[in-house]
This record gives sequence, structure tokens and C-alpha cells, in this order.
Amino acid sequence: MSARPVLLPLRFGRRKLKKVVLFLILCLLVGTYFTVRSAPKDSEQHPFHSDQKNAVSNPFDRRGIRVVIGYYTGDDEIKKGENLSKAELNANSYSPVPGVGENGIPVVIPFHETNKMTRLFSINQFNLMASDRISVDRKLPDVRKKRCREKVYPPFSSLPSTSVVIVFHNEAWSTLLRTVHSVINRSPKELLHEIILVDDASERGLQFLGSIIPEFLGESLEAYIAGLSVPTRVLRLPSRQGLVKARLFGAQEASGAVLTFLDAHCETTDGTKSSFSWKKGFIRHSILMHELNSSKILSHRPTGWLEPLLFTVSEDRRNVVSPIIDIIDDKTFAYVKSLELHWGGFNWNMHFRWYSIGQAAMDERKRDPTAAFRSPVMAGGLFSIDRKYFYEMGSYDEDMDIWGGENIEMSLRVRHLY
Repeated sequence: MSARPVLLPLRFGRRKLKKVVLFLILCLLVGTYFTVRSAPKDSEQHPFHSDQKNAVSNPFDRRGIRVVIGYYTGDDEIKKGENLSKAELNANSYSPVPGVGENGIPVVIPFHETNKMTRLFSINQFNLMASDRISVDRKLPDVRKKRCREKVYPPFSSLPSTSVVIVFHNEAWSTLLRTVHSVINRSPKELLHEIILVDDASERGLQFLGSIIPEFLGESLEAYIAGLSVPTRVLRLPSRQGLVKARLFGAQEASGAVLTFLDAHCETTDGTKSSFSWKKGFIRHSILMHELNSSKILSHRPTGWLEPLLFTVSEDRRNVVSPIIDIIDDKTFAYVKSLELHWGGFNWNMHFRWYSIGQAAMDERKRDPTAAFRSPVMAGGLFSIDRKYFYEMGSYDEDMDIWGGENIEMSLRVRHLY
């Protein structure tokens, strides 16, 4: 049988057919509208169960590796904290649980505490509840290669000492002290001259007049650091100055031969995975995951994160050294190893990016994977620089109010001068 076309009755009429079609299209559009409206926005999803489009969850694209050390979350995220009580905003709930977060394993918060966890997330834009359950002395895995662990350095007496400068503003107690403890625990005392904490006019965690809320960034912090094994002090700015001016304030008070700048929420590992060093207008990148061989003459403890940085500065005081920055997940505080064979750059939007190193540098590293290679731009969060050279090359631009461009500006200045 041959197929026959289906004909509508003439009485149905073309006008009625047009009305039916328009009605169906209208129903489809209305249904699509309500479907879109019912879908939660990114800001409404649970921060620990949504696929946030940030540098950590999606670090790769065709333009390079988008590892961003800090990123702006928008005013909406800040406004969420307005619903918190003064007690919640200013409480120090640090209460470490044995074994939690050790060796960089993820912290899992019980389901019945999810709502509280979500509320507290808005204070610092990370899982504060998870951080407060991790010891300030937690151990992290050693991800260094064997050849790097066997690297031998000169004795401490031939290396410069350093002042570690850490700027904080409304920082959580657990992350701030974990940063300090990791520096002390994994640094030779002979090389760690001092730790300087610069308080950029924090309001959180301070004693309010007539309030029973305990403070933790004020006198409690000063009392705590007084008992540390390394000279540590807090410098306080009377008004908010921003990262750049706060670092300059700390640098002016430092007396170590080398300045080492760190963020207030990082952890040093048992060995620096790699480092950048500036020399003659470029940044020389070096995998510096080294450990001293106890059977040799230089028989002091295994190398930590600091020795490779200071050694590279000692080779040439114009070297500016910045370590490879691994990732601490903001939701679980899990330690995630980052990439090593990359150097810093920036795109046309002046955003810092990591890019894979060139073939020539790759071939050079085959001969010695611990050797340095150059890079045009460094990340600004963590680096070491000779203190006198820091001022000779112009230090920071004092007119920069916030972070985000000072590393590119400094990179270009050093490249121009040398």
C-alpha cells in the first residue's frame, strides 16, 4: 500500500490551525520560563555540592592554566555574612580532632552540621568548620622526587637568614596559626630570623566594648605568639591599607637579610616543590624539592621549604624566588599537588596565568631536573627577595591599594632594570 497524505477537514480552517500552533508555542515558552526560574542560581546552591567555576575546580582552558591564588567572589558572597550574629562572626571555634585532615586528606563534615557549615563559609570564603578541626601542626605528604630529595645544600652558616612577613585581615585563627606553625615546624631555626604578622585593621575577633564575646586576633593572639620558639610579633595598622602597603609596613620593620612574603592562609611543605628566581631581567624557575643526604659532610636535617629559596638568593642577590603553589581545597582542606613544569605569564586582561614551559627549557631540564629555568612573571603571593635589593629595585608601588597586579608590575620592573 502506498502512503497517503493526511488531510485536515476543511471545516477546521486555517485560522483555527494557526491559533492552535500559536497556543502550543506559548505553552512551550511558559514551560521553559518556569523551568529556568526553578533552577537554583550558583549562589543558591550548596557551596560544597555545586560545581563552582573557579580556578581550582577548572584550572585548564585553551588560554593556559588558570590557577588563581585568590579570586573575587562578589558582593553577594559578602552580604551572606550579614545574616550572622556578632557572636558567630567573632567566635574562635578552633577545636582540632585527632587525625582529621592529616597528610592532606579531605575533611568530611557530618550531614547534620551542613547548615552551620554553610553559614560559616561566608565569613572567610572557605570551610571554616573543616579548618577548625585540623591541627595547626598537621602533617602534609612529601611529594618530592627522589633526585630532589637527595639535593645537597651548603651549611646554614653560609645561607642568609630571613624575615617572614605575613599580612592578615579578619583571618581565621586556625588558618593563620597553621601558616605560622608550618613555617616554624619546617624551617631551620638558624635561618628563620623572625616572623612578622601585619594586621591590616581587622575588625573580626576583637574585643568589643561591653561585650562578652571573646577576642582572638587581639591580645589572645599576642599572648599566643609570645610563647613560640621563633621571635614573632604583631604589627597593627590603625586603618585599612590593603595588601601592598601592609607588606611595605612589615618590610620596613624586618631585619633579616632576606624578606619572605607569605599569604595568611597557606601551609609550607616538607620540601619546596619548585621555585622561581629572577636574574638579569627574567625569572629563573627551579625545581627545588631537596633533602640533604645525612651520609655526607653537610649532615644536618632534611631540607625543608626554606633552604632552596635562600640558597637561590645567595647565588645572586638579584634572584627573586617564588615556590610552586599547590592547592588546599577551600571546601575540604585537602592537599592537592599542582603542576611543576610551567612558568608564569599574563593574558591581555592582565590576569596572571600559568603556562607550560617551552621545549628548550624542557630539553634543558632533562639533563638536570633540579636546575633552574627562567620565567617572565612570578606569582605575587609567596616569594623571597634580598631585603636591600627589594628597595633598590623600587619595592612595591605604594599607590596600589589592593592585590592582583603588584606581581606583574614588579616582574616588569625587574625585567626592565636587569
